[in-house]
Amino acid sequence: MNHVHDPMHKLPPEIVSRVFTVCMHATWENRRPHDALLNPVPRATIPPLLFGAVCQRWREIAWSTPQLWTKLNIYLDPSICGWQTKVAQEWLARSGSLHLSIHLRPRHEQDLSYHTNLFAPLMRLLSEHSPRWKHLNIALPHSFMTHFRGDLQGIPVLQTMVINGKSVFPLGSQGEESLHFGQEASSLVSVEIYSYRFRSIGIGWKHVTTVHLSKLFVEECLELFQVASSMRECNIALVTQADDTELPVHHHVISDSLENLAIGFVNSLDGPALMNNITLPRLQSLSYYVSAIDSLSPFFSRSSSTLTRLLLSENDASEVELIQLLYSTPFLQALDLYHMDLENQLLDHLVSTALSTIDREGNKHGFLPHLAELSLLGEGDYSLDTLPMIFAQGHLLPNQAMRPWEKMEIAFFVDPEEEYLGQDLLNKLLEIIDRGIKLLLFNTETDNDLIKVSQQYYESLDAEDGEEADDDGDSDAEDENVKEEYSEGEDQ
Repeated sequence: MNHVHDPMHKLPPEIVSRVFTVCMHATWENRRPHDALLNPVPRATIPPLLFGAVCQRWREIAWSTPQLWTKLNIYLDPSICGWQTKVAQEWLARSGSLHLSIHLRPRHEQDLSYHTNLFAPLMRLLSEHSPRWKHLNIALPHSFMTHFRGDLQGIPVLQTMVINGKSVFPLGSQGEESLHFGQEASSLVSVEIYSYRFRSIGIGWKHVTTVHLSKLFVEECLELFQVASSMRECNIALVTQADDTELPVHHHVISDSLENLAIGFVNSLDGPALMNNITLPRLQSLSYYVSAIDSLSPFFSRSSSTLTRLLLSENDASEVELIQLLYSTPFLQALDLYHMDLENQLLDHLVSTALSTIDREGNKHGFLPHLAELSLLGEGDYSLDTLPMIFAQGHLLPNQAMRPWEKMEIAFFVDPEEEYLGQDLLNKLLEIIDRGIKLLLFNTETDNDLIKVSQQYYESLDAEDGEEADDDGDSDAEDENVKEEYSEGEDQ
């Protein structure tokens, strides 16, 4: 490079280093999903390697700026494993003693389980720096974890952990390789682990606030609620009961910190086994998938929480059972019902209970008096004629109130040839929308918004009527002209 025309050459090294650092972080934040700082093809295409390819001065500054080397992203490729290990060693050395963000995953999602020994040196190299791990995101075969583990003293600066075992195992299996990260994890707040049994995860849970796990037994869920005493958000998929395990009656867990719980079960009988054994007094949001709801009402009553959001999906409860359950959630503000066999009983009940009463302390009483958002997504067969009555306005007594509606979304099957709403119903729904309420009615068959397509349909009819009226007017004018010409001819 011509130093005379290089403005960077005139800057002191510390300024150039700062510029490099800013560029590096911008590149990392805006990277494409398939970018990798250690590209499987050994070429310098991404900072900081790109900086070093410009000139010797840039290389010296980049190589001596530890902040440029704190993010290590490797797409593991057996064909260049030796090169990746060598570059990773140099990379980590240049990072000094700074905290590290490490991302590891297979190249092209290939199965690396047959290459465990080949990658063992790289795994051990990364493990040597575990006291400096700050963010960890890895997708590796279980066999790799024999070599990839934390320091015996723990992982004191690790904040977030995402681990995917990249293996499919039966729900009943127990023989997965263990994750060894030490019990000292004072900074760890977010844990996301898939394809590992809970009891095979060796970390300290005390300070963790956010948890995402899958394929747990009911008793493992209860154990999690016990040991993760700071947990505020929990998402667990595919929960089931162990065939050979029967929970003791007294095995009840109270979690005083959990606010948001999303949990999915393998079958409808698994839910009660868990919900009958937990109490969550601070729960604000519950997403509940694939299970019977009969255990939820006692759970809500026992927890006495101010639940404000509820999602129910894929259960066979009747609408009568659903309405009875919702009476136990008086503070609910948002309700989502997915893939349930619903017709009009819930909507009709919302009409008949549109008014709530207000006591002297200002508390509302009635059926879902605080409900502002409702989503019904599935194959329900709804009659929409009474829908506007849910939002009806009128004179209220001082001790009466309407629901504070903000949004309603209903998605259901409609024959594409019959998806136009009646003109009167459409006008009423448009008036509701004009009041600032977001109202969406979708046809699951066509994904059309029934309100929009109906608007367009009637506008097109009006346009056609207008054109016909214009044509009739032109015809009448022509007839008058002919008459006038005929009259003038007779006069002559």
